[in-house]
Amino acid sequence: MPSRPTHTPGSPSRSRVADGQRVRVAFVVPPGSGWVIPGYELALMARRYLIDLGVGDAAELMVVTSEDEPLGIFGQYAAQSISEALAGANIALHAGSIVRGWVDGHLQIVPEVELAADVVILMPMIHGPEVEGIAQTSTGFVDADLDGRVRHERRVFVAGDAGPFPVKQAGLACQQADRVAAAICADLGVATPALPKSPVLRGLLWSGDGDQFLRRDLAGGRDESLGTVSVATALWWPPGKVAGRFLAPFLHEIEALELVDVPAPGPTPAPRATE
Repeated sequence: MPSRPTHTPGSPSRSRVADGQRVRVAFVVPPGSGWVIPGYELALMARRYLIDLGVGDAAELMVVTSEDEPLGIFGQYAAQSISEALAGANIALHAGSIVRGWVDGHLQIVPEVELAADVVILMPMIHGPEVEGIAQTSTGFVDADLDGRVRHERRVFVAGDAGPFPVKQAGLACQQADRVAAAICADLGVATPALPKSPVLRGLLWSGDGDQFLRRDLAGGRDESLGTVSVATALWWPPGKVAGRFLAPFLHEIEALELVDVPAPGPTPAPRATE
C-alpha cells in the first residue's frame, strides 16, 4: 500500500463531503493486523459523524477485510452481529479480500478485483520487535511456549504483544502474564491456583449506536466457540476496553480483586447457516 497520507485536515475529500458531494471511503483490515476491531469502529463512527453533520449520504463507506468473516475471531454470533450493524449503517462489506495496492483511485484486490476508493484508511500491519539473541518467529516476534517461556531459554519469559500469539490485545496480555507468573512460581516450587488452559477473548466495539460486548473462549468452552454478543449490557465487570483480572479493577479504581464474567442477557441469536 502507498505510504502517502490518506486524509489531512482541509483535504479536498473532506471539503467534498461537507459540500454533500459523494466520496468513496474504504476502511481496510489487512492480514497480520493483530487487532481488527478498530477498523469496524472507525467505519461505524464515521457514518454516525456524517449523520450528525447532516451529510450522512455524502460518503460511500466500505470495510475491506482479509478475514473470511468480519470479527470472525469472536465467533459466528459476532460475525452476524457486525454484518447486520454494517448493513444497517449502509456500509458495504467485502470479506475475504486482500488488498495488494491502491492505484488511480482503485483498490486492487486479490484475486483480480478492483474497488473504487477516493480515501483509504488502512489498519497497520504489525511486526515483532526482533530482539537480538533470543528465539524469534518468522515475523520477528519472540518465540515462546504456551506458558510464555522463550524457546531454548530457562529463565526468560514473554507476555503481551512481543510474544507469538497472533491476536494482540491487552486483555490477552493480562492472561499471558498470569501464566508467566504461574510458570515462575512452579520453577520455584510455589503452588498457584489452576489457570484456564485456553485464553478468553473479550472485546468492546464502539459503534456510536450502542456498544457491543464480544466474548469468546478461543479453544471452545462454555459457548462452544460460537461466541457471545451483547449490545449495551456488559459481559464482564468492571466493563471497559481493557478486561484484565487485576488490571481492569485497578483502572476503574475499584477494590475488587478479580474480573468477573457476567451471563449474557436474554437468548443468544442463532448463527447464520453456512453452505
